[in-house]
Amino acid sequence: MKQRTKNKCPGGSVGVIFYMPVSATNGKILLLERKTHPLGWAPPAGHLDGEKPEKQADAEAKEEIGLTITKKELILGPIELMNECSRPKGEEQKYNCHDWWVYKVLDWKGTPMSGEPDKIGEVVWFNKDEIMSLNLDPAWKELFPMIWQYI
Repeated sequence: MKQRTKNKCPGGSVGVIFYMPVSATNGKILLLERKTHPLGWAPPAGHLDGEKPEKQADAEAKEEIGLTITKKELILGPIELMNECSRPKGEEQKYNCHDWWVYKVLDWKGTPMSGEPDKIGEVVWFNKDEIMSLNLDPAWKELFPMIWQYI
């Protein structure tokens, strides 16, 4: 089996889990439908772009789904994950690895909606079983199994 050469994205990535309890034993997670690479359903997420993970988590939530985080906790990270990157653009060599930080949101303000209609389609609450049957963004196919215990 051919081994891939690691080309790590210099900034890293952050993901944000909005969890709404439905009963004592289960709840729903807010996902958005990506219209651009990487395609698939995912929580709000993005590159750090020079910011600290905790600050970028707030920015991604506001930018992508219009929610203001008032309280959150780090549930994973930093963890290195082999996943394709949308950067750099064009014919340049692509990054295929990121350091990831994932936050669980404990409190927020606002109503979820697509904050970037050209990049984001629907914004929907799903339970765990529904999530596992979705066409997930490739990074989240790997991240969800690592974080279920913290949600």
